[in-house]
Amino acid sequence: MQQSRHTVGLFAGYALGNSSRRLCSSHARELLPQLASLADTRGVVRLSGHGLIDFLQGLLTNDVKQLVARESPAQYAAILNSHGRHLHDLFLYRQPEDEVVLLADVDKQGLSDLVKLLNRYKLRAKVDIADASSEYTTWARFGPGLMPEGEWKSDPRLAALGQRTVLPAQSKPTSPSGEPETEGIEFKAWRIEHGVAEGDTEMPSGHGIPLEYNLDGLNAISFTKGCYVGQELIARSHFRGVVRKRLMPVQLSGDGEGKVGESILAPGMRKRPAGTLQALHNGRGLACLNLQAALQAAQGQQELQLGEGGPSVTPWRPTWWPKDWGEEQPAS
Repeated sequence: MQQSRHTVGLFAGYALGNSSRRLCSSHARELLPQLASLADTRGVVRLSGHGLIDFLQGLLTNDVKQLVARESPAQYAAILNSHGRHLHDLFLYRQPEDEVVLLADVDKQGLSDLVKLLNRYKLRAKVDIADASSEYTTWARFGPGLMPEGEWKSDPRLAALGQRTVLPAQSKPTSPSGEPETEGIEFKAWRIEHGVAEGDTEMPSGHGIPLEYNLDGLNAISFTKGCYVGQELIARSHFRGVVRKRLMPVQLSGDGEGKVGESILAPGMRKRPAGTLQALHNGRGLACLNLQAALQAAQGQQELQLGEGGPSVTPWRPTWWPKDWGEEQPAS
């Protein structure tokens, strides 16, 4: 997938209803470029060894062989269980050494589980896996109109998300355009506006397949690399075009209060929820929703509600979505 497809973010697209559309445009105009340390939510794992690329190639969803070159861009990938369920997402950064050394920017809460999982698969592979979170910090640079400069790498998911970098813990990143430093929660808000989840809390380990979290549209999956753990289900779902749920950005009505993990209900679907709230910040969030119910709501033909008697939930379709998303046919 070409990055140019993603250069226009959420704000050029349609939200549900005129009021939501105005809110999106207003937020886009007011937000200036910023820098944020993600040390509170992201950890770093150092990966090295002669057998590293072959080891990761059989585990991760993306084509890790693209990281052999020393000047490789950052890569986004996921690791699945044998049933194709998403376990963890991670960003990989090639280090300048002659031998391939990778720094993996990962969810801090899931780091220990990820390291244990990698060690379980390692067996006799000549690979070293170490928690390097005390040595490195992940940073994000985000806002409209930014170009990668210096140590900054384009966010491999969407150009609209800005850039990321991993630096020694005591270092500060450069600010090419004089961007002020802000809190990591502001980058979360930026991601929510673009409909992009990150980490084990927003994409719970073992609960869904990566296509439901839109990783097939976020440059996390290679459909040409060959086999990896969990590949069979992902390839079958992709090539048959059967995806019934996807993660979407949502607006909650009223004071916007809710609880992450709470069910989203729709009339006519009382036997099972229409989806689940995955993230929330200041009344806006991310929800994994049944596509039929969500897109009917996005056309004003369906009402969605957070729990019994909770606020209404208004989803919108990000403009970076491929045109055929939401038109997938159910399995016969």
